[in-house]
Order: sequence, then structure tokens, then C-alpha cells
Amino acid sequence: MVAKLEPLVLSFTRKSGESGQLFGSVTSADIAGDLEAKGFEVDRRKIQLDEPLKSVGEFSVAIKLHREVTAHVKVKVLAEATEEAAADAPAAETPVEAIVAE
Repeated sequence: MVAKLEPLVLSFTRKSGESGQLFGSVTSADIAGDLEAKGFEVDRRKIQLDEPLKSVGEFSVAIKLHREVTAHVKVKVLAEATEEAAADAPAAETPVEAIVAE
């Protein structure tokens, strides 16, 4: 099971502030739910998070499968594109000169 879990990369998209701090968090229940969706039944209590993930980034999360067996899964927490960020991004619009020339 370790050989199947270790190559996995779980991605979560959450709303975050400008500093990368999440408005919510990614919990062991979120990770267990995503693993279950991928076909792995892991009890959330076996997922070793000292505290929920509250910032954007990549994390290695330990999953204790047995007393002496621990798998490490990569968890990526991504910032959700906000409406403000979309408004600040340059849009692919038709230049004004092209509209005036028509």
C-alpha cells in the first residue's frame, strides 16, 4: 500500500489572502476524503497532521498505516483565483485602435 500511496499528489484549492494564508484550512478529513475518491480507504485518524494546513504550498503528510509502516503523501494547497485577481490580470481584449478602425 505504501508503494501505491507514495507517488500520489493530492491537490486542494482554497480561498486565500494576499500573504498565502488560507481563509479556511485543509484537514485530515479533507485528505481522507480525497484518498477515498482515489480508491484508498484510510481512516482520518491515521493521517498525521499536527494542525490543519492553513497556507498555500506543498506539504509532505505522513499516513500511519501500521505501527511500523508510514507512507508519505505530497499535498499541494493552491490559492483559488479570486474575482479581484481576475480583474487585475490583463485580459485578452480587442485593442481600441482595431475597434475604431472598423
